[in-house]
Amino acid sequence: METLNKKIHKIHNYIYANEGLSNSETLSEFLKVFYCKILDENNDSKLYSFSGDKDRIKYFKMLFENFKSKLGEFVDKNETIDLKDESLVFIINELKDIELKSYSADIKGHI
Repeated sequence: METLNKKIHKIHNYIYANEGLSNSETLSEFLKVFYCKILDENNDSKLYSFSGDKDRIKYFKMLFENFKSKLGEFVDKNETIDLKDESLVFIINELKDIELKSYSADIKGHI
């Protein structure tokens, strides 16, 4: 749990410092990434099978489109991931060793 909390803090700070977003915008972007990471884990973690950053970013954005289609009435169809590619690569790399689906529901609620 401590490792995950440190990662979350590091990623949040990175987005906040490098994207020029407010705290609420930073949280919104982080949650989009978090949901995509969970979707990827449910798809047997294909994200990390790509060798290049461009392919990972493309796949990650496809995951977000899948996320929007699954939650259509709760997510604006025009919503996008509003992060620079460099930030996405940083976040993807930070989450590489974290398996969110291995955490219990109680811990996920705490996060």
